[in-house]
Parts: sequence; C-alpha cells; structure tokens
Amino acid sequence: MMMMSKLAALFAAAVVALVPMQFPAAFAEDKSGFTAEEIEKSEVKPTISLPKITITEEEAKKSPNRRISLTVEGASKKFATVELWTSFDKRLQVSKDSDGRPSAEKGGSLQYFNSYLCASKYFDTKTKKITDLNGVRLIASASGNYGVDGELFSITVKLPSDVKAGDEFPLEIVDVERDTVNNKYVNTMFTNQKNDESGKLMQAWVMKNGFENGYIRITDGNTASSFLAGDANLDKKVDLSDALCILQYVANAKRFPLTSQAIDNADVYQRGDGITASDALSIQKLDAKVIKELPESYQK
Repeated sequence: MMMMSKLAALFAAAVVALVPMQFPAAFAEDKSGFTAEEIEKSEVKPTISLPKITITEEEAKKSPNRRISLTVEGASKKFATVELWTSFDKRLQVSKDSDGRPSAEKGGSLQYFNSYLCASKYFDTKTKKITDLNGVRLIASASGNYGVDGELFSITVKLPSDVKAGDEFPLEIVDVERDTVNNKYVNTMFTNQKNDESGKLMQAWVMKNGFENGYIRITDGNTASSFLAGDANLDKKVDLSDALCILQYVANAKRFPLTSQAIDNADVYQRGDGITASDALSIQKLDAKVIKELPESYQK
C-alpha cells in the first residue's frame, strides 16, 4: 500500500490535465514549388523522425516486439493538415487489428485532430501493381493550427525469428506523389490551416530537409552501450526520480521530453511496448525490493 501511495503521489504531481476535442477535417491544396533559397527562408523548419534503435541479438530474440513512434519537432501550433507515409523493412511484421489493418495509435501531437491510420499501400499507375510499403499512412486534420511537437503515431513491429547480430532494419518516411497513384486524394502533406505561403514553405522544408529516417540495429552485445534499465533521467543510477521522470513524460511528453536513450532505458515493463505508467511502477517495485532486477518483463 505504501508503494502504491508513493506512485499515486508521483502521478498526481506529474499529470497535466488535457481536455479532448475533435474538429471537422480540412485538407490542404496540392504542394506548390519553391526555389531552394525560398525554402531555406521558411520561418518554420520542422523535423519529422522515426527512431534509431540499437539492441543486442539476445534482447532481440527475448523481446522481438518493438514500439515504433513517428514524431515531429519544431512545429508546435503551426500545422493543421498532415498526410505522411512510412515504410518499414519488409522483414518486420507490422501489428494488425482484427480487421487486418495496422494497429497504430494516434499520438498526443494530434490530440485535437480528426485522424485516420491505415496501411501504406496504393496502386501504382506506372508499374500497374499494388505497392505495399509495409508501414502506416497517417491522415489527420484540425480546424486550426492545433498540432504540437511530440508523437504523431506509434505502432508495434515484430523482428523476425532468425534475427542476428549485424542485421539492420530501415524505418523510412516516404514522399508519395499523386502522379504515381490512381487516387487524387493521395499525397504527402504537412501544412497549416490556411495553406498560405507560410504553410506551403513549411511543407516544402519538410519534404526537402525535414524527414529523418530511423532503423532497428542488432549488435552482438560486445559494443559499448549506455543502456541502463530504468535510468530515465540519465544520471547513471535507478531510483524514484526515474519513476517521476517517466510519469511526467506519460502525462505531457511535450513539456517533459526524453531523449531516445532515456526512452529506451525507461521501457522496463513489457519491454518493447513503449513507455507507460507501468514502467514507473516497475521502478517503484525495484526500490521497494519487491522485484530484484529490471526489466521486469518483456512483451511477448
């Protein structure tokens, strides 16, 4: 009970109240062309990223499920319309729901958006074949520039059973153009509500400079690593301050961001499923000597 009351107190200190809202969709016009000099002068220069994950072969076999997040930085309160395509290595198995669609979850960055998450798949008019990018297509819009920095969506992918040291699985953001598909509504977009010159310049910047691809890389375990299970604040030790750090991130990732190394360290309960309040509880259990080591468990 004392342990649970500690956790409750930490959570109460960390939580920031958020009121959910929804707005009607408002999609942008097609992209406009700018010179390189004009794009460089864009006032808003976002970065849209997929994670760079390095794990050992032993951990990859023990916990083959990995949580992948698409994130945005540098565009808070500047965007209202998003259509993005991701492509994951064909050897990765994307988690599906009961209807066979990617079981992706909308992130906090799009809290006030109408959104649709589906497979990155389309009919290519040039090859006359279905192109399956083995990823997630995100379509989202709001009635104002309500998008904030943080997670756009997340999804679990499963590593193959024969994974081995030296393997690398690319995670990519793909610019899909309308002239290659048989659907006039298909495009890659990231603009503001008015789709004015500022929004179009921001979008042009994203398409030219703002995509940061990622990977899942497998090592043999001999490579030096800064991984320390539970060390969410990167102070080289694990204690209750790490639990608080996790709870703050869960409550408001924008206000309390974590680095990619901190996020990896913090994932200690059902490791591979991303950060939740359960990870903070695992650290509480370690502090109370209820468990002896971290990670407490692995996602199956």
